[in-house]
This record gives sequence, C-alpha cells and structure tokens, in this order.
Amino acid sequence: MKDKREYVDRGVGSLLDGYCTTADLVAISRFYMNLNTGSDLRNRMSHFLCHACLLRGESARNMELPDIFSVEFLEHEGYTECRALVMIMEQGKTNQYGRREFGSCIRHRNVEVCPIGALGFYLFYRWGVQNEDIPNFLVPEEWYDIKVLKADKTKPLR
Repeated sequence: MKDKREYVDRGVGSLLDGYCTTADLVAISRFYMNLNTGSDLRNRMSHFLCHACLLRGESARNMELPDIFSVEFLEHEGYTECRALVMIMEQGKTNQYGRREFGSCIRHRNVEVCPIGALGFYLFYRWGVQNEDIPNFLVPEEWYDIKVLKADKTKPLR
C-alpha cells in the first residue's frame, strides 16, 4: 500500500527488468542442439513454444496436432507474408472449465531461437528420421489424437 501511495514504479522488480536476452536464448538452443538427440529436439521445441507463447508446460504437453494451425498475420505488411502459429487450449491448470483460449507466436528473426523453426525441426525428426508414419491429414481419425510432444513413438509426454 505504501508503494501505491508514493507512486512507486510498479514495473521495478518485475518482468520489465528483463527475463532473458537473445544471447541467453541462443545459448539454450545450442545446448539442446549439441546434445543431438530426438528428445532434445522435442525439449528445445517445447522450451521455445512455451517461451514465445507464454504457455504452461501442461498446455504444451496436452497439445495435439489439430490444436495448432497458422493464420496470415499483418496482411500487406512488408515484402513477404507473415504467418502466425496459433494453438488452441481448452484445458489446463488455469482453464479448468473448458474455455477456448489461444496462444500464438510468429517467427523469430534469429533462426536459432525461432519457435516455429523448432517445431519444424522436431516434426521433421519424427516423420523423416524416426520414420513415424505421416498421418493422412484428409482423414481426421488418423491425426486428431496425435500429441505434438511425445515421450517416444507411442506415448504422450506426461
């Protein structure tokens, strides 16, 4: 109450002081990439999606393929189109009543910390390296239950 009465800057001691720098994020990305395993590609992707979209880990773990999509963003701005990755979230610790909430992000100018690039690397690993069957996206039954984050080829991450 004293700070409010004295009009103290409420941003001091908050996220406005800085969460982490781009150099910190690059170091995190390189850490995961240097470990050079599929689970580390998954963890890197989870880290950057959670960071960029302000997601809780539970929201990322519950995410299924039909919960993510892209939309055109900032139409007619710049030389190339800008697409946003959007995630639908209908459950979680802060959403226990099934409200439809959204998380979203756009590409980062530094490819090492781009959440969309991290998602692409991870899905390429799953479908191109691990040889997980690529679902037929024309048949909802074949892909609606597929978790984005998986513990292994058959189990969702818990």
